[in-house]
Amino acid sequence: MTIVICSNAAQLAASSFSTATPGSTPDNALGSDTSNLQNSPPSNSPSKNVINSSINNAGIMLAKAPATQPSTNNSTVNSAPNLPAQKTEHHALDGLVLQGQGTMQWMNIRLYDAEYYISDKQQPRAAPVALSIDYHKNIAAKRLVKATQKQWRKLGLKHKQQQHWLKQLPTLWPDLSAGDRLTCIVNSDGSTDFFHNGQWLGRINDRDFGPQFLDIWLHQNSSERELRAQLLGLNR
Repeated sequence: MTIVICSNAAQLAASSFSTATPGSTPDNALGSDTSNLQNSPPSNSPSKNVINSSINNAGIMLAKAPATQPSTNNSTVNSAPNLPAQKTEHHALDGLVLQGQGTMQWMNIRLYDAEYYISDKQQPRAAPVALSIDYHKNIAAKRLVKATQKQWRKLGLKHKQQQHWLKQLPTLWPDLSAGDRLTCIVNSDGSTDFFHNGQWLGRINDRDFGPQFLDIWLHQNSSERELRAQLLGLNR
């Protein structure tokens, strides 16, 4: 498995949902969208060279791009291995159609709105597909990772690389603020791209990750059955 990230998401700070009762937000409050990065890259982060480092001797390669905003052209960032063409979310969603949308609420608190995009009406889970989440509350990246792990456990989903995914996601996701948008796109080649407020964050080159991540919302045993039905268009 290979994970490719942009360095503007490399530094994360711990925070939580801004709700009336701190720490009481449900763990399935995932998938919100983001609008603004809260953290800037560390001052000593490389500005010219791409860094490749092995993680946990597990064959996982972390490739950091230079500390610059992703461009919207089709060029790659230096010579980082497996680094996709720099593109915007709009470009990545080209060819996909909206299948369904819904809202995640908890105790009448609107946590996020979600949209699910597909490429095949006959096979709504067949890649390429995308899930976009627009957040209405702040949530820290570390909290998102913990919620992801908890939902996988509830669903009984296991994978030999699951712990490695959970260790790397905090380096990929930024802390999210109300108004932010986070989009997950599972590509036809099995890789998964993440976008923050329309700009590319990074890629996970493991074809098993994307479907398992989307299962949090789309699995038949998802904890939010109504939201699942809305996203898959089952209520029409």
